[in-house]
Amino acid sequence: PSHDSKHIIISTEQEINIAQLSEKLSNLQVKNLNNSKISINYDPEKIDVENILKIIYENGIHIKDIATQQPDLEEIFKHIISKQ
Repeated sequence: PSHDSKHIIISTEQEINIAQLSEKLSNLQVKNLNNSKISINYDPEKIDVENILKIIYENGIHIKDIATQQPDLEEIFKHIISKQ
């Protein structure tokens, strides 16, 4: 993930069809953490959380909990060093 990216973890009340959701969110990194929890990396400069949540809602997924994270300083440092 780039140093500009954010990370959102979404917990749901049902099993998620990750293949179908990945297709709808094709420009984002979507990972299945377990049957009812997904992780999405996104660049807030390119898409906002509201649009991500709208796509999830439109796919019939009911959100139980949301957590967002920004990269920590170690991740940013690694990203900068890897570019050199």
